[in-house]
Amino acid sequence: MIWSLQLTYWALPPLFGVLLVVRVLEYLWPRRGEQGIRALIAASFTGGLWAFLGLVAVISPPMEVKVWTVNAAHVPGALAPLAWLAFALTYADDHRGLRPWRWLFAALCIPTLLIMALALTGDPSGLLVSAHVPVDLHGIVGMGVVHGVWHWVYFGVRATAVIGAGIVLALHLWCAKARSAVSWVVFAITLALAPAFVQTLMVPGAVWANFTPAGFALGASVLTYGLVIRRFIDLGPVARTLVMTELRDPIVVLDGKGRIVDANRAAERILDLRPYGKLPVGIGTFWASSRTEDQPSTRLELGSPAGE
Repeated sequence: MIWSLQLTYWALPPLFGVLLVVRVLEYLWPRRGEQGIRALIAASFTGGLWAFLGLVAVISPPMEVKVWTVNAAHVPGALAPLAWLAFALTYADDHRGLRPWRWLFAALCIPTLLIMALALTGDPSGLLVSAHVPVDLHGIVGMGVVHGVWHWVYFGVRATAVIGAGIVLALHLWCAKARSAVSWVVFAITLALAPAFVQTLMVPGAVWANFTPAGFALGASVLTYGLVIRRFIDLGPVARTLVMTELRDPIVVLDGKGRIVDANRAAERILDLRPYGKLPVGIGTFWASSRTEDQPSTRLELGSPAGE
């Protein structure tokens, strides 16, 4: 059997997504020890694998290859949105109000596992893809699909996870006074979801024009640039132990720019601190904003950050 490839401009979006993810992973892998980076690596990798399978489906003429890759692509397609939500929860870890979002993540895992099981078994029931339709695109062998009822569950899980990730990240960054970074999050979410909505509304079932994997890859690259390269990732909380959390003495952690990146409960209570805000005065001395005229002021002597 001679393996042949069909070159078409429909292959450019998934090819672009694969190359983009390779570049993003090359940048992220040496930084995998930083807060949230591992989850962002997972989000980028699954998006890249999704785009790669989409590329194979486009450039491979045999229908059996197209059918297999379309079914298999549901696995990274289901995992990528959950990886986005996992990144958001990891990045905003230790913030109050995350419990409902963690429950949402756990709830979304159930249909995701069912979708993956259907895809890995070849979807014999046709719940995801009920029919594969060969299409002749001016001499190019294409394929259309007739979506099954579970495609809409798949679509809904994807949209819910990505929008949820966007909300968690935006709220975290807004509270951190890093409001310019919120626009990067909104841009990334739009890039990830817009192709899926266009695909569903304008060209449903057109595998040869599926831009969704490339959109996820591009969205992950925007998150990488907006939060990692621009160093907003530093606003995530530092790793802490139960001892630090419950210690009665106030503990405040600053980064190299004099920003509060973490504080234990005692610091919040005694010094009226709110983590992730800028210091109102220089690093050397901090006066608690909660003091009144008839109360002695609370003074906290802080050393310069390491490396300064």
